[in-house]
Amino acid sequence: MNEEEAFELFNWHAFQNHCPNAGFLNLSKSVVTYCGGLPLALEVLGSFLFKGSKRDWKSTLEKLKKIPDDKIQDKLRISFDAIDENQKDIFLHISCFLIGMDRNYVTQILHGCGYFPETGIRVLIHRCLVTVNERNKLMMHDLLREMGREVVRAESPKRPEKRSRLWRQDDVIDVLTEESGTEEIEGLALNLQRTDKKSFSSKAFTNMRRLNLLQLNYVQLTGDYANLSKKLIWLCWRGFSPNFIGTEFLNQGKLVSIDLRYSNLIKFWEHSRLLEKLKILNLSHSHYLTQSPDFSKLPNLEYLILKDCESLSEIHQSVGHLKRLALLNLKNCKMLKDLPRSFYKLTSIKTLVLFGCSRFENLGEDIGKMISLTTLLVHGTAMSQVPSSVGRLQNLNYSSMQGLIRVKLRFPEVPKNYFPALPQGFTSLIYLNLAGSSSGPSLPKLSGLSNLEYLRFNNMANLPASRDLPTSLKELEVDHCTALEIIPNISKTLRHNILQGWTASGDGGIFLPDIPKWFAYVRKSERVFFQVPQVIGCNLEAFTVCAVCSSSFNEHISPTGISIFVTNYTKLINFAVRPDHLTEITSDEVVVWQVNLSNNDFNLEGGDFVEVEAVTGSGFTVKNTGVGLVWDPKLVNENKIESEPIPYECESSLHPASSFDHDLSDENRPSQMSRQEQQPMRLQVHQLKSGSSSQAKPKVRRRNPCSCWW
Repeated sequence: MNEEEAFELFNWHAFQNHCPNAGFLNLSKSVVTYCGGLPLALEVLGSFLFKGSKRDWKSTLEKLKKIPDDKIQDKLRISFDAIDENQKDIFLHISCFLIGMDRNYVTQILHGCGYFPETGIRVLIHRCLVTVNERNKLMMHDLLREMGREVVRAESPKRPEKRSRLWRQDDVIDVLTEESGTEEIEGLALNLQRTDKKSFSSKAFTNMRRLNLLQLNYVQLTGDYANLSKKLIWLCWRGFSPNFIGTEFLNQGKLVSIDLRYSNLIKFWEHSRLLEKLKILNLSHSHYLTQSPDFSKLPNLEYLILKDCESLSEIHQSVGHLKRLALLNLKNCKMLKDLPRSFYKLTSIKTLVLFGCSRFENLGEDIGKMISLTTLLVHGTAMSQVPSSVGRLQNLNYSSMQGLIRVKLRFPEVPKNYFPALPQGFTSLIYLNLAGSSSGPSLPKLSGLSNLEYLRFNNMANLPASRDLPTSLKELEVDHCTALEIIPNISKTLRHNILQGWTASGDGGIFLPDIPKWFAYVRKSERVFFQVPQVIGCNLEAFTVCAVCSSSFNEHISPTGISIFVTNYTKLINFAVRPDHLTEITSDEVVVWQVNLSNNDFNLEGGDFVEVEAVTGSGFTVKNTGVGLVWDPKLVNENKIESEPIPYECESSLHPASSFDHDLSDENRPSQMSRQEQQPMRLQVHQLKSGSSSQAKPKVRRRNPCSCWW
């Protein structure tokens, strides 16, 4: 980074402003200088000095002066050394074992270790030592990860067995082979999935009495499992090779999480000892498992995950004793036909996943008593109907749920009279997915669902031509609903999103048979040329590119490798864009493809002469290209686009660009083109991805329940 950019980045973290507080200008410049323009160091040290006194700043500056320029990790360690011991242990556990894992999952594990993870993780995030991505996973910069691991390595540089944590494969193999483990080891991880399988004696763990985090992926142990530490909190043993588990294996009273994914288990324990603290049991992808374990000795289990256990045909009736069970994930358990009646008496269940259970026939009528149920995924089952008691779920007291219940329904094939009427309780429904139903005409009226925000009707070819919808909708998917012609009561919010091309959210598209009429610039070519109009008091927020492509293939194949080239002849800048997300409309002959691009990257302004070109991969030809401009909300309000709910029509008069006539031919291009023949034009070339912007505000994504760690 240059000096000005580095200074501003540091100030945002140190003062939460683009400039320093009074009296800190020279101190800020000095710290930035010693950080050498490294963004990570600027973020970490800026966050560390936030709200610090001048004495704190001067002390930090003195430490930086003693660190050579190439010792980046030592500079980062200044922030690490300032946190308390609890937070240091949390940081080291994450850097050695838990990067990329769900924050809630990690919190459960760290609680079991005796730490205070809610506060600790929050402090680490504030200091930029740890980040949380959009999927709620804990992430860490590579330099910070190596800094943390160097802290551990420095505990005993030449004797790995004397360190608190072991993760390096060679070190772990040496310690297990030589059976040299010690009481100092608190965590150990070994992954042999992509190497020759090695076998170790369980005696190697005899002296690791303080071991609480153990990961042995695709590792074989021989001997008595009783040699494992009795202080284990987290046991992750993917690819567990034995066909059954003996009682000595689970003599672990402190275990919080057992992860035995991809195991060879046929049968779990029969007479388990009490595992009072176990909260998470994950046996996913255990393809030979035929029966679930007996749950009577797991009184505090909260998460039971049995995804892709293809041979599983029976859930033990003791599942009804799990009074704290919040999640049951049975996705793709293809042999499972039903659940024990006792299960439906559980009032703690929040999420039930039956997605892909192709033989599952019936939900119990008592499901209406599961008052905490918030997510129900039943797509891909053999069910012929949903119990009417489902409607009672949302008629109960919502106080513990803050008045909100989220139920997600997926029905692959909805027979006639499947939903003769929606139960009264469904008025709190906010997400409904009816994609793929073959009985659109028999679906009930949805206009009464006053809280519904997200609705999917995809691939419902016989959906009625006119369909009343709730006015609360924010997102609607109706692609391949060929009979649908008009939506009489479309909401103000949804209408605004459609007309603006969904650019603000960075996702979505208009599913139409051709380029929308409100596109101001359309040509029968792969290129379209226009001049950006000058509109007083309005800014160009984005523009939408739409291309009609013909295919030379006999069968429809979506176009791949489509690129957009945007050339600003006024500013002599060229952009190459390869979109990540495409929306397309298909027919027998053409593909109408659309992408929305933020103007934050392109900085197009009134008066700029611009050329947009769509280039496809082999087998496709661009027939028509169109560009629609998206202006800021002020102009939209002035044109009263949202004045009242009316049937959706693409009226060009509603779009600000329609008042201009900019259908410029090749002959009308600006004089810069003629000068190009006399002197070669020097263009600045930029590679972009659609929707990316260094200046854009972070996008808020709605989390899909299926994307969680379970």
